[in-house]
Amino acid sequence: MINNKLPSQVFWENVERYRKEKGISRAKLEDAAKLTKGYIGTAITAGSFPGQQIIQRIAHYLKLQYVDLFEDWDD
Repeated sequence: MINNKLPSQVFWENVERYRKEKGISRAKLEDAAKLTKGYIGTAITAGSFPGQQIIQRIAHYLKLQYVDLFEDWDD
């Protein structure tokens, strides 16, 4: 089965999944990753893709490898 998800959708689904598993709020992740308040929700809604530095800060705070945020669990 071919998945038609955009990379940004896969990325944000993983961010949400991992942060919930770790009991981290969006606000706490935004603060730790030096993002503006509401950044994650806005990015998810807009389908926008963050830059490399933001991805690295999110991965670091969640204690993940960069590539973990791009694995499509629906495949």
